[in-house]
Amino acid sequence: METPSWFTPSLDLAAVKAAVEREPSAVRALRLESRELLDAARRLAESIEGRELHQARAALHLEGARLALRALVDPEQKDLKTLIANASPAVSGLLCKRAADLDAVRAVLGGDAQKLDVQLLEDAHVGLLSELETNTRALDAVLIGRVRWLGLAALLGVAVFVVGAWAMVKLAAPTNLAMGKPWRASSTALTCAPEKHTCGGTHTDIFFHTNNEPNPWLEIDLEAPTTFSRLAIRNRLDMGVARASPLILETSNDRQTWNLVTRRNEPFTYWEPSFPAVTARYVRLRVDKKTWFHLESVEVFP
Repeated sequence: METPSWFTPSLDLAAVKAAVEREPSAVRALRLESRELLDAARRLAESIEGRELHQARAALHLEGARLALRALVDPEQKDLKTLIANASPAVSGLLCKRAADLDAVRAVLGGDAQKLDVQLLEDAHVGLLSELETNTRALDAVLIGRVRWLGLAALLGVAVFVVGAWAMVKLAAPTNLAMGKPWRASSTALTCAPEKHTCGGTHTDIFFHTNNEPNPWLEIDLEAPTTFSRLAIRNRLDMGVARASPLILETSNDRQTWNLVTRRNEPFTYWEPSFPAVTARYVRLRVDKKTWFHLESVEVFP
């Protein structure tokens, strides 16, 4: 039986975070690259179908499935036949939806097939990548669902305590100092409407999208020198996770001199940097490479 979506937040947040942090860097790199290829193949699928487009999608899914298979079996092993031979029955079962297609998928992954079946490859790619992303999806579900779970608990509680409990939660909750404050980005490639879950015609929750440029940045104006010691940064989750790293957090009072606060080199889905309290008017997140830059949310706390 599938676990109800409202129940997922009951998972141990610390345990899920720890599982994500324990992921070996080699596995993380293969997982993120496989995800990029899946996103690219799906964007192609939205275009007008044709033979060349069909072959391009198949090639993307083929490479993505191979990367995911390496991450699941042996990141250091690049020989596909060896990987397939060493795959556990559970991993082999992820290669396709129908057992009758398993040999065909294995042949394609191993490079023996002349014809690339895009549907079989997509099924294999999605199946393997979904297994790789189990922990990151669980972490996202916990973080997103914490408010839902609290809401359910309130509904199950005694009605007379609801108002009082809600007031206590509001008083205890930290204040997001960036709420309602003006912000700007280094450039604008697409117009985003996060309240409508769209940006540039794509279904997504990002609130800005820069051009592909060196050192793209997002700047928040707190409107006055403000003391803070923690940020909560939610990366784009539907695609392009690796684009937001290495990520540098900087502060300034005049937009001329910027002071480094902290830096995140590894790709992330959710990052909460904590640091000795600083006082500044401007908060800037800058990616230390040439890339597109987009995030779903940024919060600043005392």
